[in-house]
Amino acid sequence: MLTEKRTKLFINSSLILAIISIVIFITGTLITMLLVENHDFIYDVFSATGHDNDYAWLFNSSLIVSGILMIPCFPAIYFVMKMRMFQNPNYF
Repeated sequence: MLTEKRTKLFINSSLILAIISIVIFITGTLITMLLVENHDFIYDVFSATGHDNDYAWLFNSSLIVSGILMIPCFPAIYFVMKMRMFQNPNYF
């Protein structure tokens, strides 16, 4: 069983990783959308920035890196939900 101090550290670090992941995703996506030529943001789909252009690697790598950084967040979410259920069984 984790101590309370280690639990708070794990949850806080997961929150920081989630924020960093969101920033990486938004930054990579915006840069790619601005650099891709002949991309109409109204008629083309969002994922069109991820293929058939010179900057597809930037969009795809931002998705991969943000996805990898989000992996530790899911056990933290499960842990928080589990602790809420034990503290207040009528929570849900």
